[in-house]
Amino acid sequence: MLVAMAGIRCAVAQDLAALEKLLHAAGYQLYNPARADWGPGFVFAGDVVNGRISNVEEICPNLYSNMGSLKGAAVVLANYKADDSFSFGVALNFLKNILGDKLDIGGMAQDKVDVSWKNMREMSYTHMDQWLETGEPRPVAARCRAAIEDLKLKNRFKDRIFVITRAVAPEALVYDFSRAAHADVNGSANFMRGLDVAVQGKGHITNGTQLVVDQHLFVGYAPPIKIDDWLPSHLVSGEIVQVRGRTSDLIVE
Repeated sequence: MLVAMAGIRCAVAQDLAALEKLLHAAGYQLYNPARADWGPGFVFAGDVVNGRISNVEEICPNLYSNMGSLKGAAVVLANYKADDSFSFGVALNFLKNILGDKLDIGGMAQDKVDVSWKNMREMSYTHMDQWLETGEPRPVAARCRAAIEDLKLKNRFKDRIFVITRAVAPEALVYDFSRAAHADVNGSANFMRGLDVAVQGKGHITNGTQLVVDQHLFVGYAPPIKIDDWLPSHLVSGEIVQVRGRTSDLIVE
């Protein structure tokens, strides 16, 4: 079996500089670690110290209850080969989270598997920045309303609540097991069959030795918007809230 023939290699974050430099040049910050759930619309709280947001507390996955579809803008970075331990480790952990306990890939090694990040794009929701800039009243997700109203009651709202409106994610991650397959044809065939079953609905096998995962992995973000005003409409439904914010230059720790 493929996982048995590959020695375990732990990825470390020491060599993240290459990817970080590329993202900075394009105007984005690097998530460390990368996130599957910190995409556009994500709301969080934190303490601002020396230009950084620390003690991050997740508030809700999406500010507005009806965002429409997530859109991909122009390519930020073209195909990026994960041949450093940081980006390889990010891709490996992402796949492990997708598979859960359906398949053990703990032995996947960088010298046996090639990983490519295909076309990293800026992802966003249409008009979201505009809604926050103008404070347009819109339906806000119930989870967000409850959490933020609670923070306001505790005097933990002012200058502490932020929204990610634009994030960077590859269109797909491609895991190529060709080299491992060449070393053990029978073991690789069994592994790929198991992988195809385990990843069903979140990826697919191509060419017999490649797994393509098209679930979003957010690896970078534009500076978050800080929420300044949170004014409920006091309508019977209670869903409409006037949320106004402004772009910050803060880095999320």
